[in-house]
This record gives sequence, C-alpha cells and structure tokens, in this order.
Amino acid sequence: MTRGRILSSIFLCGVLLLAPSTVLGQAKGKKAPARATPTPAPEPAKVTASLGTVLDRRSAGKPFPGSLQIVLKLDGEDAETVKQVKAKVKTALDDSGQDLTQKESSGRQDQWVPRTLGRPLEANLELASPQRKATAVRELTGTVTLHLPLRDPSATVLIPDVLTRIDKPLDVPALTAQKVKLALVSKQALEKEKQAAKEKEKAKKAKEKKKKGEGMEEMFDAMGDAMTEMFERLFMTAGDNDLILKVSDPGKKVFSYDIAGPDGKLVESYGKLDLEGYTILRLFEPVPKGSSLRVNLVTPKAFAEVPFSFSGIKLP
Repeated sequence: MTRGRILSSIFLCGVLLLAPSTVLGQAKGKKAPARATPTPAPEPAKVTASLGTVLDRRSAGKPFPGSLQIVLKLDGEDAETVKQVKAKVKTALDDSGQDLTQKESSGRQDQWVPRTLGRPLEANLELASPQRKATAVRELTGTVTLHLPLRDPSATVLIPDVLTRIDKPLDVPALTAQKVKLALVSKQALEKEKQAAKEKEKAKKAKEKKKKGEGMEEMFDAMGDAMTEMFERLFMTAGDNDLILKVSDPGKKVFSYDIAGPDGKLVESYGKLDLEGYTILRLFEPVPKGSSLRVNLVTPKAFAEVPFSFSGIKLP
C-alpha cells in the first residue's frame, strides 16, 4: 500500500471509529479517557520555545468561526530526545482585549502530538479568531509539556525480536511490576477471539433467557452484536503493516509505543488507535525482522515543562 493511500485511509478510519456503538459504549459525546501525565520532575529540560509561523484565518463568526494558529519552535540541547509534546495555553488576548483561548474546544488544546521524524520540533497552538480591528496578539502565555523517555532508563521497556512473539504474551518483569499485560496478536487470533466471544455471549443469553424469560433476549443479542462489531472494526482499521496489541493496563502506566528496527532506528509511524482493550500501531512500512518493541512508561523523570510568554505578536 502506498503512503498516499495510507494517509487517505486515515480519514476514513477516523470516521468509522466515530460511529456510535450499540452497547459498548459510551454515552454520546463522552470523551475517551486521557493518558495520565505525572508532575514533571524538578530538573528542567534544556529546551526553549520561540515564536514561529503565525497563520491568521480571521472570520466574523458562525458558520465559519475562523482561527489563529501559532507555531512554537522548540530548540535546545534536549530537543532531539523529545518524543511527544502537549501545548497548553494559559492566556491569549488580542490588542482589542478579546480572549482567544478556545474554552469550548479545550480538549484539542491538551492533546499529545508525536514529533515527525526528520523534522524540527514544534508545538502548534490553535486559538480563536481575533477581532476584525485587532492588529496584534497582546499577550500569549502557557506551557509545553515534553515527553523525554531517554532521561529515565526505567521509563522504557525493551522487548527484542518482537515479531517472533506474535500470539504470545509479552511477559517482561518490568511490565509485570506495573501490572501491565501485553500480547501481540495476529488477525487469525482475533478471528478465534471473535468466535469465542460470540459463543460465550450465546451461552450467556440462553442461560439468562431460561432464568429471566424472553425479555432478556434482545439485550443479550445486542451485547453479542457489539462484541462482533468491535472485532470487525479491528479488522477494518488494521492495515497490512500495522501491529495489533492486546493491552491490559489498569493503572494507565503505558504512555506510548515505538518500534525500533534491528539497527536501532525507529520505524516511522503515523500514530495509533485505541479500541476496547486493543491498540493498533499504524506503520508506513512492514516491520523489519529483528525489530524491538519499546514500551514507554509514565514516570516523573520522563516529562518536563517549558513555559512560554510572548507579547505584541503582529498579526499578518
């Protein structure tokens, strides 16, 4: 599959994953639980934030509210070891006094963004559209939280030669100590799990029907359908190059995953999808033989904050 086709499929997969689930689920509009981030360690990172590109898409309001996008350039001795960033705006005012923080969409302002391999480290701020008469951003402050797993040796668990362990538990003492269970699963194994789930729900439905009568049949039919739907969604969203992990992480100790080739270089990824106890690692190319899985854990030393403060930012 070409990279262009992969990227074009991301939009379709995203639309499919937003479809409401019959029973699994979650209340309409409910956000997925955020990954835990500990309080960063006292030792600051050697990274500074400077002003980058300013893109003004000004609009008077609905139906096209417009936006102001500001890029922060992150440089310094530790910048090369940063794996992900999360920007948080504290104050943003234009010179008319209008508040540019987007409170109604603050969830988008607090998301982790993986760095793009081979590109400078940046953080993107998405603000509301300034007033028509505004000529500058009078004040802009906030913080960028950095993920730097190399600062803490205990923050990364390495599982070597991971392709030889498909359909086997990835038992590692460092993960067991954190009550984390992982397994790399094939689509063949998923098919077996789907059939087992259907049989389990069928038996449960029959038992409850006998115990409580016909009124329970419709509910258990829906539960069985939901389980089948979840596995079908896994099949639809997992590409030929992707890896599927079955994950049990009750303490939310896992922050992210990387695939490293036999030469130690990271295999380029375009993100991951979390779906009902499974994680799909999206990859542009097939995983080379001899590759390792790096499991990045949440530890205080692996995170740091960089404050930013700017004034008088001219609008284009």
